[in-house]
Amino acid sequence: MYRTDPLKDDGTFDVDFFASSEFVAEQKSLVCYLDTEGFDTKKEEFFIDFRSRRWQIKPTKKKKK
Repeated sequence: MYRTDPLKDDGTFDVDFFASSEFVAEQKSLVCYLDTEGFDTKKEEFFIDFRSRRWQIKPTKKKKK
């Protein structure tokens, strides 16, 4: 599980994109990419450029089933 925060060029949280209709689809694609590429093993916060957008990724604990 991840907390994914979209960032503006200046590094601040991108409120406009977060509130847009594209956010959910982009976030879903990002999470799929992170899982496929093995980022689920990372335990600390990191930044990634994905589809011409910068993201701050914070791994979270997995929910117990």
